[in-house]
Amino acid sequence: MTFLSGLFGDIKRAIVLAIGGGGDIVGASSIYNALRRDGIRAYLASIPWERYVIDPVPGPLSLADFNGNILFGEDYGIILGETYAVHKGVIVVPQVSRVWRILKTPIIVYDASGGYKSLVSGLVNSIKYLSVDTIIGIDVGGDVLAKGFEEELWSPLLDHLALAAIHDAAKETGIRGYIGVFGLGGDGELDKDTLEEYVAELMRAKGFVGALALTLEDYRLLKDIVRQAHTEASLMPLLVFNGQRGYHNIRGGTREVKLGLEMMMTLFFTVESVYNHSKIAKALKGSHGIYEARGRLRNLGVPTELDLEYKVNMLRLKKNTITSREILEIHRKMIAQR
Repeated sequence: MTFLSGLFGDIKRAIVLAIGGGGDIVGASSIYNALRRDGIRAYLASIPWERYVIDPVPGPLSLADFNGNILFGEDYGIILGETYAVHKGVIVVPQVSRVWRILKTPIIVYDASGGYKSLVSGLVNSIKYLSVDTIIGIDVGGDVLAKGFEEELWSPLLDHLALAAIHDAAKETGIRGYIGVFGLGGDGELDKDTLEEYVAELMRAKGFVGALALTLEDYRLLKDIVRQAHTEASLMPLLVFNGQRGYHNIRGGTREVKLGLEMMMTLFFTVESVYNHSKIAKALKGSHGIYEARGRLRNLGVPTELDLEYKVNMLRLKKNTITSREILEIHRKMIAQR
């Protein structure tokens, strides 16, 4: 029996899905590497939605935006070589494409632009095509544990949309589903006390299945990846591994991260327990597009990263440049108006 089978049971083939967009695929790569190291047939996957500093066009990338060496399935794609995206006229090299350059392994991409429906369809179809028995969603930082009404929360939409889709796709296909949080607090959103309380709630609900620490091999792999990919949250565990302490500013100074040893751990929970913990994931179930999904959270009084991107883009178009202070003020007003 391997260590990972002690966490996940008799696991043979798994999809490791970075659920938060941006550089979350960097953190997910360490779990993909751990599974492969244990002799498990693993497939790395991502939902491409770049930060606005990389892609100024609001919203996630669709499969139709991708060009290059990509094989298209039904509501999913598999990157097999060099790729790029054209997002409403803007050429973008997504983080998933940059990670491929290091790993040189097929990477699955799913389309969040179609909301819950397209994500569930893509997950179900790829699960069947690849005959996997387990899906593990990886969130960097811990937004997926949020309830949606925290003032510090910046980006609840994609994490919880993916949570709802993984939960239901696992149920539909009869496979096991898990959610892993890599680098707890590394995205500078939810504070440490809040995150630890949410983890404790899931533990009391018997949803916690175990934890996995970074190894030296994982560290070396991620160090190679971050030379190619653009990420800040997934970089925090590497700083801790290097012995750094104290506070670190990310997102152009809009957020502050307190470095801690817990960031070198990935905490794993059953997808059922995390889904039951999330009111906003339940609200997103059944949405037919990303804008309908955003509207559902708006109705709950939960501002999203899509709202923020539109407001930032409008100000940037007006001024041609935007400061960290202005982004913070936009977010503050969004929270105050909910």
